[in-house]
Amino acid sequence: MDSIYFPQELINLIISHIEDKKTLASLRLVSSSCRRSADPIYFKRLFIMLSSKSVANVANLIQSPYREYVEEICWADRELQYHLHDDLEAFQDTFKERFAGLSRDDVAQWHEKYRTMYRDQESVYSPLYDGSAQLHLESFINLKRVSVDNGCELRTEQYPVALDAPEILNNPDQWSTMKRPTFMRLMPMLYPQLRHLEFHGFAILSRALLECLGMVRKSLRSLVFSNCVFKPTLLVVFTNIREKKLVRLVTIFKHSKDFFYRSIPEKPSTLTDKAITPYLVQSRMNGTLCLHDWDKQVKEYADENSRDARDVEGAEDA
Repeated sequence: MDSIYFPQELINLIISHIEDKKTLASLRLVSSSCRRSADPIYFKRLFIMLSSKSVANVANLIQSPYREYVEEICWADRELQYHLHDDLEAFQDTFKERFAGLSRDDVAQWHEKYRTMYRDQESVYSPLYDGSAQLHLESFINLKRVSVDNGCELRTEQYPVALDAPEILNNPDQWSTMKRPTFMRLMPMLYPQLRHLEFHGFAILSRALLECLGMVRKSLRSLVFSNCVFKPTLLVVFTNIREKKLVRLVTIFKHSKDFFYRSIPEKPSTLTDKAITPYLVQSRMNGTLCLHDWDKQVKEYADENSRDARDVEGAEDA
């Protein structure tokens, strides 16, 4: 039977539509031509988390010619907790659903694995935090997109009994207990090529965020917040981004709220932008706020409510 020959152009086209990392890794081993086609896709997205393995991977990539292919960084900001590292009872209680049916000895073995992951996290975190070590992400000269995620969205659980030690040690995000980490550690990522930035599930300190946005205002085209908490208020961030034009095209807030609860203000008595904006932001923040078409939304609100006011006046006159 004759073998089927595919032209390299067709092979390249097929590879260009593959996103799975394992498939791309296998293709890189097939031939030099397949490697050349797969490399830009394989290295386009870089995942980073607080582990020695992840930091080592970044360091190795920076020293390679493949660094030029990196366009997106997905920063998985997950942190393991000291009180669980130090207290077996607290550890067992926190993950009691995962440990259902396991003996105390089995739980103790998982706790030791957790302690190993915690020590690894600390060995990486401390030097990054105090500045004695750097990731040197500025080496990724074509970086255009950064997504920061604390990894706490709802997902399908995979319980310890289904994982062996190497797998669980390579996936410490399975054991994260941080529900609202504070916006931090982003400063080294902000470079002139950055175009898109996302935050998922973070507590956002307004002043720090606005300072960072000021550094990339020339390149940043879109900004997305999802399930974030703003301190002191979302309105402060919203109005500053709008007034200072810190983002060129699109800014979206999804299902976000203030750090301290604030009741929705009364409907504005004067239909000006200054009066309407705080009311709309506060009343709609649990849904989706789109800053990039805010002028249109304010105008629509003013038009709608001015008509209502005229209708009321007409009825009273009648």
